[in-house]
Amino acid sequence: MSNPVLARAKGALDFLSAQPDAQELARQRELAQYNYNSAIHEAEVRGKAEALLSLLDTRGMPVTEAQRKRIMGCRDVPRIEQWLRRAVSVLSVDELLG
Repeated sequence: MSNPVLARAKGALDFLSAQPDAQELARQRELAQYNYNSAIHEAEVRGKAEALLSLLDTRGMPVTEAQRKRIMGCRDVPRIEQWLRRAVSVLSVDELLG
């Protein structure tokens, strides 16, 4: 690097990055971010699944325990969103879950 300030900053960053304490802090920060993202995803998917069950109930469509477990167990947001869109027009939960 031709800029001495940038060269010094890179040297400091390299030094800090090699420190075990700094590496552990970075690992913990990454794990915390992963856990946060997982919790947000879980809340989103659970909310959508509950909305789907509520919509089916409002339409008077009985849901078996197996179907309820399938809906609540689904972790695929696009699939649940597709089910939600289709739930307004299908004639049965079997047809919905296909």
